[in-house]
Amino acid sequence: MGTNGTHVLNKFLYASMPFDPEKDFEPIGLVSTFPMVVIANPAAPYAGIGDLLAAAKAKPGSVDVALPSTTARLVLELLQEKGKASLQSVPYKGSGTSMTDIIGGQVSVGIDTASAVRSFVSSGKLKVLGVTSLQQSSLLPQAQTVTSQGLDDFQVIAWNGLYAPRGTPPAILQRLSTELGKLLAQPDVRQRLLELGHEPSNGLPEELKTFAASERVKWGPLVKNAGLKVD
Repeated sequence: MGTNGTHVLNKFLYASMPFDPEKDFEPIGLVSTFPMVVIANPAAPYAGIGDLLAAAKAKPGSVDVALPSTTARLVLELLQEKGKASLQSVPYKGSGTSMTDIIGGQVSVGIDTASAVRSFVSSGKLKVLGVTSLQQSSLLPQAQTVTSQGLDDFQVIAWNGLYAPRGTPPAILQRLSTELGKLLAQPDVRQRLLELGHEPSNGLPEELKTFAASERVKWGPLVKNAGLKVD
């Protein structure tokens, strides 16, 4: 199972890689996607992305944003680029500690996956400022997208895709893709994925290949321009 990390971002973040995400794998199919969400403590003075960017522009670097992942950092970089504002990144090792600090008010804003924030949003412990998919997400159906709030074509989604080693016979790849498609068409499987915070896909290999390639074109320059490195 590959992700936007293993098959897109790591190529630009690490000085060297033990594998080539384009040459060493055959795509079987895209399994699921899940948007990122910009969230805030309910007491924070932001009703949406516009308020957040306005505060950052008024006092650059004054708005702290909790970031538990590289994908969350990409959302921040894209917000700064498209919104022409300066936000202060606060790195975290995982969602657990970042959620605790946002709810506790130590940091007013954060970025995380829909699956990580849904329960806190439904209980009123967090509020959503924007969702990073182009369309409203069935995972948080009441939440506005960032794009609908004035930042055109704003999309950052995490994803999972099934791959096989390069050189796998075409007949086997076709069989695996067919079976994956059947699984993803089953209502109970789709419902379970939604419960886990994933938007089910259709399992087509060409969709995965094209999507991963477009993600590399999109994020490579941004990662380079932002100077993001892991080692």
